[in-house]
Amino acid sequence: MTSTGSSLIVNPRTISKELEAKISAAIAGVIASHDVAKLTTKLVRQAVEKEVHVSLTNHKDVLKRLMHQELRKLKAKKVAKRAAPEPWKMAMRREAIVKGLNRVYQMLREAESFPSWGLHAIQSLYDLQSVEKGEVLRLATLYARLIGSRWLKEDRHADWAVGTVPTPTQLVNAITAVYLVERLGVSHSRRVELLDFCDRTPAVYGPKELLGWNPAEGPPPADDKSGASIYERLTSGLVLWHHSRALGISIGFTLPQLLQHLLPVYPYKGPGDLPPREYEDQALRCFEGSSNLVQMRRGLAFLLLTQRDDGSWVTESSESDATQRYFSTVQALWALCEPHRVGFAPAFPEATPILELHLNADIEIVEVSSTSSASPASYGTSGADPEVEAATAAAPSENEDVATRVTFLQGLLDQNGNVTNVSAALATHVLNTLADMVLTVDILKSTGVGRTINKLRKHATPAVAKAATQLVAKWKKDLL
Repeated sequence: MTSTGSSLIVNPRTISKELEAKISAAIAGVIASHDVAKLTTKLVRQAVEKEVHVSLTNHKDVLKRLMHQELRKLKAKKVAKRAAPEPWKMAMRREAIVKGLNRVYQMLREAESFPSWGLHAIQSLYDLQSVEKGEVLRLATLYARLIGSRWLKEDRHADWAVGTVPTPTQLVNAITAVYLVERLGVSHSRRVELLDFCDRTPAVYGPKELLGWNPAEGPPPADDKSGASIYERLTSGLVLWHHSRALGISIGFTLPQLLQHLLPVYPYKGPGDLPPREYEDQALRCFEGSSNLVQMRRGLAFLLLTQRDDGSWVTESSESDATQRYFSTVQALWALCEPHRVGFAPAFPEATPILELHLNADIEIVEVSSTSSASPASYGTSGADPEVEAATAAAPSENEDVATRVTFLQGLLDQNGNVTNVSAALATHVLNTLADMVLTVDILKSTGVGRTINKLRKHATPAVAKAATQLVAKWKKDLL
């Protein structure tokens, strides 16, 4: 009998792994149902013995070890909860999203015929249901299927008669339609005809006819007749390439040929440096996101406050334009959604060399512009190395968080691919700067700067190798 009066089934000499798992589960249940501050070993032991029917009188060391293990798990969960707080105003945002989804479907039902933005709605709802849950997931899935069913009933091919040669615009629209509709599991009736047309040799249309420019020959023209910006033309090319690749269609250009024209759109420019239309395109198509939670929450609050009673978002100037009303509403829905990771993006090995070239070119542009802006006299007066000044011209300010500054310094060492080939002056500058900073174990782990500095111990310059060794020793002494 135990102190609690329950009968024991066994009184084992040793505790097996399976029994440990049962004891851990019982301890977790005790911790969850009691105030941790008032828990004692005796209280936990009595509760566990009653739960698993095993005497732990001779196994108190095992009990204590498992107790500490469960307490550490509890502490880790609390820390993780503080580190990743609940999304801001999520309940209100989901309520607004549901109203917006209802409005989007109602707008499509009110249209006399299948609207020009109907396929875009299918794509948006399909993507939305992949990252959402609950009522939003249910409605997005339902409305995507209903819109797809409506699309099947429409006279969708009046502009491309069977047996005729489509125009470039009709061909692009057909590629888009086949790709989007088949994501719903609906077979497109013109798929075979489309594939046969695109397999003709020689090809009927090339990139110039489909895009208005040929990525293999040069960048998008500055004087586009349609008024589209370079951001819109590049985006249209990427979307068409993605759709055609998914369908196994060749359209006369490759992804690396498109990506080689990315440099003209970097770096991002401010509203005073671009016309309003181009700045809007840049913000909508090229913005990489922000970690500024204050600004993001202000934007979310603005959307929550400006949603109309019917669930839409629309300005007074576009109130009578159904297309503009739809796009305003869908963009607001996406902004209110909480981002989720749903897997890894597809990898395109053929694009790796051109992207690495862009990375190096970006660094060279910064260095050249920085070097050219500095006068030779400034070097003589300050005594600083020209390469160091050029490399650190775009360095984060002292007000930035430590992790950002460490990442920048690490990038200076890694920019050429081999840390040991960095110049002695630049390496010394990085080592001195890091030595003056107060780092934590978390920063060292998240940035990997410790491994980078460790490689500098093999630098050809003895002074650099010695400084790197001393810095690593200092970190070990202070942090480990």
